[in-house]
Amino acid sequence: MIRSVAVLLALVASVFAASSALAHEGWGIVVNASGEIYVGDIPADVIWKISTTGKVEKVAQSKHSHALVLDSAGNVYGTNPHFTLPIRSVWRLTPDSDLTDVIPPTENFPLGMQSFIRDDAGNIYSQSARKAGPQETLLLKRTPEGEVTSLAGSTMGHGDGIGSQARFMGIDGMTWGPNGDLYVTDGPYVRRVTQDGAVTTVGGPLSEQHWGEDLSGITVDTNGDVYVADFASRRILKITSTGTVSTFLRTGRLWAPTGITVAPSGWYILEHLRMPFGILGELEMGPYLRVRKMSRANEVTELARVWGRWSVAAVIIVAAVVGSIVVIVMRRARKLKA
Repeated sequence: MIRSVAVLLALVASVFAASSALAHEGWGIVVNASGEIYVGDIPADVIWKISTTGKVEKVAQSKHSHALVLDSAGNVYGTNPHFTLPIRSVWRLTPDSDLTDVIPPTENFPLGMQSFIRDDAGNIYSQSARKAGPQETLLLKRTPEGEVTSLAGSTMGHGDGIGSQARFMGIDGMTWGPNGDLYVTDGPYVRRVTQDGAVTTVGGPLSEQHWGEDLSGITVDTNGDVYVADFASRRILKITSTGTVSTFLRTGRLWAPTGITVAPSGWYILEHLRMPFGILGELEMGPYLRVRKMSRANEVTELARVWGRWSVAAVIIVAAVVGSIVVIVMRRARKLKA
């Protein structure tokens, strides 16, 4: 029995090591005008909808979208890459939960689409897809007609400038500012990109990488203040329009923020279990995702929490293993007394 327990623990440890090395949680969270929240769940490949009454509903399955984008009509956009082939697509979910592809699955799509954003004209912006050889990190723009141009970027690195003079490390979160500029998280930096391709560093380095993670989701309010999810350091940072950086919210020891969006009623924050506990999300065990809100009065409330589908089974297995160990220990103790 002890040998079986040891094998089980070794198996869990091996899965833990593999998953923790590959884990990369999504930052997709949007709130429509009615106050309904949409969240991307990368471990389960699900899109959740949270009603104003707190009801959590699965509105799309098999959608591996790190980012979500909301348009003025209340439609939610996401992406779906193929797991083994260089194929990507873009889907749209209407307020009535009608799900369609606006860009069908396309092989060798030039935009990477892990990070992406869409403007009101239907143009899509994303980091370039990774290719073999020397890495370029380009911020690409694709028109609704399919024309793709490079807005900024060149070889991987960090550097401000215009067009190809600028360099990016790796773009994750993307959001629009009130003046039409694009704000992105780029490794430990926050960058601003104008429509003519001028790239400047707004703040950074703001975080130190842990478990392969640093800054992720980002949002900008109507005043031009930037809010960014620092997954590595378990906090939300605020960068004022004058450049002052402060900690806006800390999330505790077990949870860390990946996504954030701002609405008239306050800030909505997507959180996952911090690494190494994020393994539970990969295994779909226990609570691994939650959404909280900070009101304009600075009151923080939890709106929803998602549990993995194997949570009950995990509890039963753990109870059985612990029970078996207790029985074995008690039997040996009796033998020693005898």
